[in-house]
Amino acid sequence: MQYTLNIPGQFRQLLTLAINGVYEACHSRILWVIFTLMLVGFTLTLFIGQVTISDSVRIQQGILAAFLRVAMIFVLTLYVVTSSVREIQQQSMLVLLSLPIPRSIILFAKFLSYALISLVVVFLASIELSLFAPILNIIPWAITLWIESLIVIAFSLLCAFSFGQVPLAITVTSGFYLLSRSMSSILLIAHNPILHQDSIGQNILISTIDFIAFLLPDLDHYSKASSLMYGTEPAFGLSYLLTQGIIYISLLSMIALIDLYRKNF
Repeated sequence: MQYTLNIPGQFRQLLTLAINGVYEACHSRILWVIFTLMLVGFTLTLFIGQVTISDSVRIQQGILAAFLRVAMIFVLTLYVVTSSVREIQQQSMLVLLSLPIPRSIILFAKFLSYALISLVVVFLASIELSLFAPILNIIPWAITLWIESLIVIAFSLLCAFSFGQVPLAITVTSGFYLLSRSMSSILLIAHNPILHQDSIGQNILISTIDFIAFLLPDLDHYSKASSLMYGTEPAFGLSYLLTQGIIYISLLSMIALIDLYRKNF
């Protein structure tokens, strides 16, 4: 008796589009860019290890982790935005939408392909970090970096579909990432000013900053170099960061899907 694997049609479409996205990424220059950045980070780390006087190993771990985090997030953002906008401008998206495929499947397939690419990128970064740090310290850092990259990917897709222009989408995504990364410092400065003035303007400013901080994810708690250097757990724990990542990815994907359905390419 022969058994056949019965895969639902929409799930098959999702996998096919996601695999095609990964295949396209493998034939692009993104891997060469990643390997080049890894080589730059490795060289920079070795140089810093030679010039530091004490505790050079931990300094190398922190510098390399910070460099890889920023570099990988930047490369992923650039690739997601440019590839998505290129499909829109070259009418590839129009051909895809003309097929009997729901727009939700198209969006989720693109997100899945980028998520797989980011997983490979995080894996490569973890391999390089293993030359300087213990594996047990790298695992929480790598997990939180992948969740962070998924949030940025979801926001990059939203900006790419909403604006349809590479410079504007990259600028907004970069602003979102930098603001989310520095929000803890902004809150600290806002609530602890050097000259405290109980004025209406200052109260409005503090309330505005608190509202923006409520809307933004706590990206400054993801992939922290300190947890890698000292082997400590993230400040809020992996479960909290994972839950927050799922919530923000779901909300951003929902907004992007609504925007995709209302567009006429």
